[in-house]
Amino acid sequence: MQIRILGTTDLHMNLRSFDYYSDTPEPTIGLTRTASLIREARTEAQAEGSTVLLFDNGDSLQGTPVGDMAAEQADKPHALMQALGALEYDAIGLGNHDFGFEGNILDRILSQAPCPVVCSNVHRPGANEVWQDQAVLTRRVEVAGNQASLTVGVFSVVPPQTRNWESHRLGDDVRIDDILTCARTKVSELRSNGCDVIIALAHTGLGSADPAPNLENAIIPLAAIEGIDAIIAGHTHPTLPGKSHAELEHVDATGGMVHGTPVVMPGSAGSHLGVIDLTLTTTTEKGWSVAAHRVELRPVSGADPAPEDPSLVALFSDGHSATRKQAEEPIGHTDQHLHSYFSFCAKDRGLAMVAAAQASAVRQNLKGTAHEATPLLSAVAPSKFGGRAGPRFYSDIPAGVMRMRHVANPAYQRISDLRFDGQAVTVEQRFVVALNNFRASGGGHFPFIRDAEIINVPALPIQHALKDYLTGAMPAESLEQGPCPFRFAPMPGSSVLLKTGQQAQRHLADIAEFSPTLAGRDAEGFLRIQLSL
Repeated sequence: MQIRILGTTDLHMNLRSFDYYSDTPEPTIGLTRTASLIREARTEAQAEGSTVLLFDNGDSLQGTPVGDMAAEQADKPHALMQALGALEYDAIGLGNHDFGFEGNILDRILSQAPCPVVCSNVHRPGANEVWQDQAVLTRRVEVAGNQASLTVGVFSVVPPQTRNWESHRLGDDVRIDDILTCARTKVSELRSNGCDVIIALAHTGLGSADPAPNLENAIIPLAAIEGIDAIIAGHTHPTLPGKSHAELEHVDATGGMVHGTPVVMPGSAGSHLGVIDLTLTTTTEKGWSVAAHRVELRPVSGADPAPEDPSLVALFSDGHSATRKQAEEPIGHTDQHLHSYFSFCAKDRGLAMVAAAQASAVRQNLKGTAHEATPLLSAVAPSKFGGRAGPRFYSDIPAGVMRMRHVANPAYQRISDLRFDGQAVTVEQRFVVALNNFRASGGGHFPFIRDAEIINVPALPIQHALKDYLTGAMPAESLEQGPCPFRFAPMPGSSVLLKTGQQAQRHLADIAEFSPTLAGRDAEGFLRIQLSL
């Protein structure tokens, strides 16, 4: 007897195959395309007599302007919850970003879920949780012409660091348990409850091979826990099976196995559907057991791209049109072309604008305080810079009118000769640093955060700060027009290859100091540019 497990993860509210930031179709993403793969995989399995189970592994509720709009519309059904019902999901897990809502918005959205919502290691004492700590699914299956019962246990975990990353949203009494400790407990409970198969919706990536308390990326030791039959991974956005994890210990990156346990990681934004096929056998003494397994990833794009599912396109139509209309709202003007093609080697003018808006917002709250005269720094990082997201994932805003869609963008040892205002920074100097809540809560593991004094200022979404800055509601900051905040140490005779987006060749003048030379396109579609250091 066979079970086919289908999984999605890290959708980030990419419902349509569309990029709202550039206002153009994007064929490599979108639930509307993943839905076609889901329907196809389900039909295949059912034709072979297999039982099909469909899961989502979290971080699905936030990430695009359509997600922001859906969260604000308390009087309307949530589009994603409707889609999960239409596609007949059996259970959904939660991810760290799903806890990034104000007030009771998450509870309101999840109360519309058409299937169990599972989150095993997050606890809100004294509150009515809209999620459950495990799910037990019972299915009738046919074996040799006879009907039998199959019981599937499901648990879900998120990184314990979520407690810090979303501390400004979560109450003081929220507790997030260690992934491995929670998993061992859940496996034991589910087996005791008679579950034949146990599936982990693990919103965590592949990191350390050794078990340790409070791992953020715990898939490798998680897969070593006896009793887990299949894992849907996520959080970090690479794919498995795939070469992203080829060098990791205990990982069969080609076969999609970790410690011999089948694991699938289906990318992000609806880019892939994960498929795990389990072959089960049964004996009088032991009941059901997994005799064989196969792991597969199915991309929405490629030689034979998946079409958009017509029923979901219709379901999302109103929200899609309303989001595009809202995203076109003009809010300001720029005289320069803003892009992130060269963020790793030259000034990113768009990022400088974000830093300026962030600094301006913080500066207003320092007036009249003991920190008003302290030098103010603004720490930012590019949100669209290629990498694992691919060669199409860059900011690219032409000179001219700036619109709402343009402002919705979601290694300290290497620094030497650190200076401020042209002078070397001393150990005794103090600065106010404006930064986002993720960094302030320890995200990225920058060590200075542990010893820094926290200055309490009102929370403000960066999109709102950018809008206020561009409309003139907040005063301008000189750092926006300043030079690149870093430079490379001279390395005469050395050169490097920069991997970036194809449209970067239109802006080579921005990096003329490196004598750029085009070096063709690599296998992933990135443009390669040779730079002289």
